[in-house]
Amino acid sequence: MSKDQNTEKYTKTDENKDKCTTFVNSLLTEPNSDNAAKHSDLIPSHSKRNATPSNENGIRPPTHWSDLENDNILRIEIDPNQDVSQKREWENVQNKMKSTLPNARIISIQRLQNIFMWEHYYLKKKQFELAYGKGCSNELTLFHGTTPDSLDMITEQNLDPRLAGSRKGSRLGRGAYFAVSAGYSDQYAKSDSKGHKFMFMVNVLTGKSCRGKAEYQRPPTNPDIKHRLFDSCVDNVLSPKIYCIFHDTQYYLEYLIEYT
Repeated sequence: MSKDQNTEKYTKTDENKDKCTTFVNSLLTEPNSDNAAKHSDLIPSHSKRNATPSNENGIRPPTHWSDLENDNILRIEIDPNQDVSQKREWENVQNKMKSTLPNARIISIQRLQNIFMWEHYYLKKKQFELAYGKGCSNELTLFHGTTPDSLDMITEQNLDPRLAGSRKGSRLGRGAYFAVSAGYSDQYAKSDSKGHKFMFMVNVLTGKSCRGKAEYQRPPTNPDIKHRLFDSCVDNVLSPKIYCIFHDTQYYLEYLIEYT
């Protein structure tokens, strides 16, 4: 989309009204096919597949989720020996991780099903697509290494951008940090008493990116799009390895990987 087209979109009131109407209608009619935790006992991966109906906003959970029933937050243990679909899910996560961390030995993979976080993420993606076009949210699969004592709080309450720099600094701004490489995130994963490490595989809406700075509390204004900020900050605009995200609705923690 050209700069002139973007400017035009933000100056034509009637066009914006039409687009907003289309956006709201899409929330009520589009079936959700995107891949997307109260800490409870792990539910076996062979649990009944998702039959949860749309909520009052018309938003369905991802089709590959297990049935939430009366729970809003679940951690589902993926069992590659249970059935073909679970085997494929395990292999998909394993291949993405080991492509940049080949020596990792995966012990367990949990699918994180948090309906409230998912709804916020889903709506944010729709907002990006309204601004940039369908399929133009620049959604990436990234990694975030963490510590054993943080797992329960993060899976229930999400990564908090306000805590940026509490462990390793905030050279790109005060946001949550994600890496393209699992090998890079491994540097930030602390071992537990068994020598096991933990890493999140995350869906991230990176949108339009700019070079970050430590003093940023939010991304700067995007000069190419009227009345809009950049959506993320990176270490290198042409070939980013690290993303700093300032809003927790822009990422969804999809899997928790335990490994050595």
